[in-house]
Amino acid sequence: MASLFEVKIDMMASIPRTSAALILGATLATLSAVPAFLSSAAPRVQQQSAPHLSSPGQAAPATALGARAAASEATSSASFGLIAAAVGALACVASRRSARQRGSLIVRNYFPSACGRPKQKVLRRLEPFGAIPAWTTKPLLRRRLIQPWRKHPTRRPSFYKRQLVEKQRVRFHYNINEHQMQVYMRRAFRKGVEYPVDNFMQQMESRLDNFCWRVGLAPNMAAARHFVKQGHLQILSGTMNQTEFRSVNVPSLRLKVGDRMRVNPKQSAKNHAKFYMDQIGGAVIIPDHLKWDTETLEGEYLDICDANDLGIDVEEKYIVMWYSGQRGLKRKHTRYFEGTDKVITKRYNGGRTRPTPENILNIKRGIGLNCRGRARPPCLWGRRKPLNSPYYD
Repeated sequence: MASLFEVKIDMMASIPRTSAALILGATLATLSAVPAFLSSAAPRVQQQSAPHLSSPGQAAPATALGARAAASEATSSASFGLIAAAVGALACVASRRSARQRGSLIVRNYFPSACGRPKQKVLRRLEPFGAIPAWTTKPLLRRRLIQPWRKHPTRRPSFYKRQLVEKQRVRFHYNINEHQMQVYMRRAFRKGVEYPVDNFMQQMESRLDNFCWRVGLAPNMAAARHFVKQGHLQILSGTMNQTEFRSVNVPSLRLKVGDRMRVNPKQSAKNHAKFYMDQIGGAVIIPDHLKWDTETLEGEYLDICDANDLGIDVEEKYIVMWYSGQRGLKRKHTRYFEGTDKVITKRYNGGRTRPTPENILNIKRGIGLNCRGRARPPCLWGRRKPLNSPYYD
């Protein structure tokens, strides 16, 4: 049985304008072809009736002129009909294309991590390295081998692939794109954080859509994102001095300790919540840092998630190596003048050497002044001593 979320996506991704465009194009082509048919049939009727109306010597010139005029009108009408039919066909094709694009945009809105990738291909590539619980409820379809002896043995993954796969597993589980991953990792790698990966996973567990999935309000993370974006959830935050619940539609909202959540009192929101909870059944294990009442549909964020209660099992070392290596986060490197908070710009004083502590120390030591050829520093091009150096006269 398809879930309500999947039915909603199918309805939104359907193409109602395509049928209208097809009917319009067919009607336009038919209406334009009718005058051409009638005008082409008129000369035949005149030629058949002409011998009975008058003698052949008197009616022949008039009949010939009328036939030529009718033939020219039929040709112009037929060409107009072809043009109208072509325009109708192009309109149908354009309508189909726009409908497909509209459907793909809707799907991408609720699956930002997928970027148009099929779910089964993602599972086939990543599931051998570990389960992705919140990606989809459908199991991986096993391919039947017609000739098992033709199957090549899988090679051992490289270190780069292993890091990439682990990062992708986390990304697809929480249904976020790469930019959001980097934003969370920059917060995790800030100064004073002892365990960056644990901090990163705790940030992901505090997202509002993850709360919906953990308490059983949605079968997967995409459905939880849809549930929140439709305004079916309300929050009462203690850090914002609120006195009543307010509706939110931001799936990436980070919860604070003490925040209370509930399903919107509207009947439609309650129907959605009960549908998903009945579909999932009692298979949901609510972690200790969350509280949820299935009768009143209210819950609370009690504490930060423990590293042992995460929704997905992660190999921390691969994520750390991915984001701290050469392909890791692009951090902003800002240097200041010594003893001040004034930033030393990248292009300092017309491109001259910046007075950073490292550069000043290198000038004092004379590092690089003995290089020759292409390695010779620009301050020694055509000179024996550095230009604008206070340590050399």
